[in-house]
Amino acid sequence: MGDKTWKAMERRCAKDLNTQRVVCSGVRGEGDIIHDDYYIECKYRKTLGVKTWFYKAKEEAEKQGKIPILIVKEHGQHGELAVVDWNWLAENIMEAKK
Repeated sequence: MGDKTWKAMERRCAKDLNTQRVVCSGVRGEGDIIHDDYYIECKYRKTLGVKTWFYKAKEEAEKQGKIPILIVKEHGQHGELAVVDWNWLAENIMEAKK
């Protein structure tokens, strides 16, 4: 039986960071990808609410030669989340390890 799409995504992201995915991470209470410095959780869904906002920010950032970062916060919740392009993040994580 082939990998489920979400497992394939976890494997690809782990490979980008030169590491491995965590098998049964939800049961074990670990992130989806093994990393010494980061707790990495992967979510694969048919729709993501922030996708449209991020791609609009990316389009505008590219016009200005900048890196897009989307900050989101849910009403009534404490703290914000930052959304960045995976390829950019993986590249910078790997560069930081050198």
